[in-house]
Formats: sequence, C-alpha cells, structure tokens
Amino acid sequence: MPRRLEKNRRLHRELAESQGKVRLMDENVIEPTMTLNIEADRIIRFARWMIQGLHAHHWEPVPKGTWVGAGVLAPAGQKFQLELMHMGGLRLRGDIGDSLFSYAALRSMERPYISAWWLRLSGGVMLGGDPNAPDFVSRDIFGLVGPNPIPELFPDSP
Repeated sequence: MPRRLEKNRRLHRELAESQGKVRLMDENVIEPTMTLNIEADRIIRFARWMIQGLHAHHWEPVPKGTWVGAGVLAPAGQKFQLELMHMGGLRLRGDIGDSLFSYAALRSMERPYISAWWLRLSGGVMLGGDPNAPDFVSRDIFGLVGPNPIPELFPDSP
C-alpha cells in the first residue's frame, strides 16, 4: 500500500483527512484503533475484480454475462454463505503478500462457472459503517459467481 499511496497523492490526502479513532472490542479486549473512511463501492468493485481474476487464475475465466456479487454480509448472510462454502465441490485457499490478501473458494463440480468466495484484506481489517447496521463490523468479504444475481445478499452488485 505505501507504494500505491506514493503514486496517488490525492488518495493519500483523502485517507489522511478521513482518519479517526474508535475503541473496538476484539476477542473480549477493548483496543483503541484507527479508522479510515473508504467508499464501500470501491471495496466491492475491488472484491469483484479480485474474484474474477482469482477464478481465472485458478480455474478458468468467468464467462461473459455471468453475475459476480460481493459484499460485507450481515450475520444471517454470513451464515448462509459459510453453509454454502461447506457443500461439495472443488476447494482452494490462497494468500497473497503474507496475509495482505487471503481467500478461500468453492467451485461447483457440475457447473464450473459457479463459485463461492471468502476474502480477507490486510490480515483482517475491520469493515463497517453501514448506516442500516451501525454496530456491525466484519473482517470478511464474501462473493458469489453464478448465472443469476442474488440481490438479497448483494444488492449493489450488477
């Protein structure tokens, strides 16, 4: 990230100006931590882009016209996604940059363009700030690749 910020002074300035502090309970310990305001749609676009790239890298390119959804899911959505990822299929796990970006996926054996994804950024950066769920934070981003959108899980994915 430092190299990216060196090249993009505007982004560096925006992040620095948005910096704040909160106290966060993690594993029954309250710790002060830094916050940054990052536009959610940027994280979602990045996650969808990574899912498509990883799908192509490990298996095959995502066919044109296939839906790719991603997002931070509330607890009920996380439960559904994790149950989905425990079904049968071809599994993989990966890590890029010593936990800078970790991922796991499950691909359907019957329809290889269908897959479920779990992503974690920067060793588990906490994501939150949804005005509809102000107390909810998560380290996990989930994604699905398939023939049809699932707006109940990923309403903002095209």
